[in-house]
Amino acid sequence: MTPLWLRLSQGLASQGLDLATILSRCNFPSVTSRDTEFGKSYECAVSGGQDSLCLVVLAKLVGLEPTAHHVDHGLRNGSDLEAERLRSMLFDLEIPVVSHTIEIHGRSNLEERARELRYASLPVDVATGHTLDDQAETMMINLLRGAGLKGLSGMEPSTSKPLLAVRRYETAAVCESVGLDPIIDESNFDKSFLRNRVRHELLPLMSQISGRDVSALLARQASMLFSEDEYLEKESELIGRLEPKLWSSQSRVLLRRYLRRQVGLACGVRIDQATTLRLEDVVRGEVRACNVEGGFIFRKSKGRFEIWRHHGGRVAILGAPDEFSSPT
Repeated sequence: MTPLWLRLSQGLASQGLDLATILSRCNFPSVTSRDTEFGKSYECAVSGGQDSLCLVVLAKLVGLEPTAHHVDHGLRNGSDLEAERLRSMLFDLEIPVVSHTIEIHGRSNLEERARELRYASLPVDVATGHTLDDQAETMMINLLRGAGLKGLSGMEPSTSKPLLAVRRYETAAVCESVGLDPIIDESNFDKSFLRNRVRHELLPLMSQISGRDVSALLARQASMLFSEDEYLEKESELIGRLEPKLWSSQSRVLLRRYLRRQVGLACGVRIDQATTLRLEDVVRGEVRACNVEGGFIFRKSKGRFEIWRHHGGRVAILGAPDEFSSPT
């Protein structure tokens, strides 16, 4: 059989693409000759679509030992047969397939619930085939939802998302080069899902109006905003080292970040922008207390800030004496 690298090189070249260039933009874990088989193992979420197929093919190429984890959501006819089709496609590449089945009841908030159940059934830190185009879509979706800097940073680059700098047309070309016929998920064209409308309507319109590749532009912006978000997040940690009476005089940007992170961790919930502003009002003395999602109350008491359950005890104290130091 023709070596994988040669099939890819020749197949991509016939489509005007270069394998080395694509690989240079991937972020797979490094592999050395000293790695054991266990050290080379690489768990991948594989739907059978072009992006996830490209993920396992390139992982195999760089010396990893990928395992394809397929999840059947049971939401469409024939989905129970896709795992076997996937096994057939990946057999010659010696990539094993593990099948998972989940049940989703009702149609309310279907996309989000399906995602949560899918990840719950998969190995921790499983790799996904998200691409640059997915990053652009995520950024726009978060913008439409009113996200702040963190949301506009998109998905965090990591070895579990090694294709974030690869384009969708390139993943299709990789599949074609090795003779893989991706599984088409018809739900990707269902306009009741926001992501699909962003993908098929909004981004093409933006590219048409601007006369440029908007997805590449948005992905670059997301990368830059991610670096700035990291910096501000680290700076906001300094708030906790100050006496609570000094918090209200600090940068509002850093104070909001500190409150959102600490209260979110204490309550085990995601703090939205509206709640963050209410928390800030408490710190600045404009109100004495505010509600937090999940049945919590954030309030000022005896010169410090406390989090209580509506029907229970105190959960956490922000600004306890052993948590801060005097400013220098």
